Amino acid sequence: MSGQEREDIRVQDDDFPVLWKSPDAARKVIHALLGGRHIDPYLAEEFRFLENHPQAWEQFFQWMGYRLKRSELGGSPFFYLDPVTELAAQSRLSRGATFLGLYLAWHFFMQGPGESDGVSATDIFRKLVSSYKFHFLRAVFVRKTGHLSQMELSEDQAEKLRGYMRRELQELARYRFLDLRPSPRADWEDLTLHRLPALYRFWEVALHARGGGGADQDLDIDEVVAQVWGNVDADLEEEDA
Repeated sequence: MSGQEREDIRVQDDDFPVLWKSPDAARKVIHALLGGRHIDPYLAEEFRFLENHPQAWEQFFQWMGYRLKRSELGGSPFFYLDPVTELAAQSRLSRGATFLGLYLAWHFFMQGPGESDGVSATDIFRKLVSSYKFHFLRAVFVRKTGHLSQMELSEDQAEKLRGYMRRELQELARYRFLDLRPSPRADWEDLTLHRLPALYRFWEVALHARGGGGADQDLDIDEVVAQVWGNVDADLEEEDA
């Protein structure tokens, strides 16, 4: 996490200021717990951080859709995360950011182990516009749509849609679901989306939306999209000027 990124977090989101006073230690705690590890006294720095600020950490992980648990084994205490049944941050994340989180979690899962942790923004945009109708993408990414047009995607519309997508990707990066490289302001053609451990939370939400159960690989992203966004109100009348 660069100095500029840490500054952006402090400026844009001050709900957990005590955690960002030690950003490197906070990153270690977040990545360890989201990666499925428990934190015990052998991880002295991380354990002490959790012990010293339990309420702030509980609120932070609750916001991400987890419960922070403290337990003991053989008299030795440790912390771990317990997922809850829905994404607690849904009220904070926009519809477009949530959609991209689900889609990217599915994309990386389908790549399988050992594959790249990054994908270009250009590739994701190409896959989205070839998989979903334009009026649906407009309804998902444009926060104030007005009337939606049934027209084919023009180059001007594509440019605007890329701008909307960049805004939602920046929201995911702000909350450390993704890392945008080489920087959030890079040209679209140079922008690469790198998954961080927290992105897997969207996959858990997708499984929950489907009703749980069954093997992960049987999950169809289109089924999840239909369940979560089947009620997107897409008025197909001509778009207002």
